[in-house]
Amino acid sequence: METEIRRPLRKWGAITVTIIAVVLFSVFFYITITHHTLSIPEIMNKAGIKLNPMDKVVGEFSKKKLPVHLAVVRVEESFYEQEEIVPFPKERQLDPSLKKGEIKVVQKGEDGLVRKKYLIHTENGLETDRKVVETEVLKEVKPEIITMGTKGTIMIASRSLVNPKKVLTLQATAYTHTGNNTYTGVYPRIGTIAVDPRVIPLGTRMWVEGYGYGIAQDTGGLIKGNIIDLFMDTKEDCLRWGRRNVKVYILE
Repeated sequence: METEIRRPLRKWGAITVTIIAVVLFSVFFYITITHHTLSIPEIMNKAGIKLNPMDKVVGEFSKKKLPVHLAVVRVEESFYEQEEIVPFPKERQLDPSLKKGEIKVVQKGEDGLVRKKYLIHTENGLETDRKVVETEVLKEVKPEIITMGTKGTIMIASRSLVNPKKVLTLQATAYTHTGNNTYTGVYPRIGTIAVDPRVIPLGTRMWVEGYGYGIAQDTGGLIKGNIIDLFMDTKEDCLRWGRRNVKVYILE
């Protein structure tokens, strides 16, 4: 709550004290001095304004430049505590014993909880700074651990790979989570592949060299012609994959 008042409150000789505002029930003063020989503490005393240890008086205080305009800045510090959730991190580990494209949840993640104590600095009732002075862990955070298969051997025993409907050599890039569903409406996961539907129809099952099994479930503005975009779980995996030419087995 701030109320503009600007009315004379007290006059002492050449000193006029005016209330300029009331903010959160605190009164702030504006002082006009037409001539003076006093120090700031003496002026405050004569004006009947009590300064707290942290308060500030701002303005150009010069005996040669009159009138002098001074403002009292009420400075306060207080402590504030609040509990905050610490989101669990996600750890991805590679597992050569799992087939490429397979994932396994080793440990479910759990958010942590901390209590933080803040030192709040205010000037004239408005917060100007805050910093954490103490942190207490109430609940330890538990990371989510997922292993991802890297075994990339082709299953020759699989009839669908021995007799694929078609074999293409395409350029393959990689993408990761965007927060959006795919073109077909499903949420992307390992095995989701973006295609140009003119080359590979949506819904097509395929096996991608070095990646594994996947389904054409997405499209993309840059996916035009003989190129596919493979979904991966992390940005790091995408960077490791890069851009490469691969054989794509279109399955029956």
